Amino acid sequence: MADVDSSSEQGSIYTDYYGIVNVVYEKESRMVISDLGLNYTYASGFYNASGKRISNISNELKLGTPVKFHFYQKSSGNLLKDLKIISKREFDRSEEDEGVKLE
Repeated sequence: MADVDSSSEQGSIYTDYYGIVNVVYEKESRMVISDLGLNYTYASGFYNASGKRISNISNELKLGTPVKFHFYQKSSGNLLKDLKIISKREFDRSEEDEGVKLE
């Protein structure tokens, strides 16, 4: 599983997380980002690099896509919130930001 330090283990909608899409299971409303399993709903909010809402998740979120996102823990698992596709350059710079980079 992803290396999430103990201070951010619960997830937070206020902390920026950065990762790489491993797989999307659209029928089950689940995905894996940098080995972190996440559930989602269509209210979770998915955006492309231009900030436009994504309607067809599996077409936009391919294996290896760098993303920035938030999540929080619920009894049913980690719930994804506000995922945005980002550039490789922004992903590489994420360690300099205040976010948590999952690898």
